[in-house]
Amino acid sequence: MRQEDFDSFFTALESKVSDFMTQLQQSAEETTAKMLANDEEKILLIEKLQLALVSKGDDIIKKLAEYQENAKSILGNMSINSHAAGYKIEADKARRTKNLFYWLTGISFVGLISSALWNSLHVPAEVNWTAVASKWVATFAISAAVTYFARQAAKHDINERDNRYMQLQLATMIHI
Repeated sequence: MRQEDFDSFFTALESKVSDFMTQLQQSAEETTAKMLANDEEKILLIEKLQLALVSKGDDIIKKLAEYQENAKSILGNMSINSHAAGYKIEADKARRTKNLFYWLTGISFVGLISSALWNSLHVPAEVNWTAVASKWVATFAISAAVTYFARQAAKHDINERDNRYMQLQLATMIHI
């Protein structure tokens, strides 16, 4: 009997252990399925969040590109304005210098005419060629100054015109 009791006990124990193992396996499978279902939900949620973030990121990048274009436009206008202002400053300097050389040309031209008249009217009865030559050398020196001043005035006039033209071109670029 003891053997039979042991066998029946062992069979019952074996049955209980088998049932326990089956329940444990079922519980593990259910838990795994739940975890996988939760993980799939989490994965779907993460993918949705990722898509939302990518969409927001694209929107932000588009806005930044628009801001960049606006900034380029503003900076371009500022750059053009500053260049135009630089050309205006240079044109104003050239105008002042041109006017100075016009005055110097006019004054030295009057001096040239006065010197020529003086030399022509004050010729001694006895011609002294060294005195005449020295007077005319002074007259030619004044004429060289007149020529130089007139040439400088013309150069500065061209410079002023070129700078005004560039200023005008840059100013029209802003309004295009």
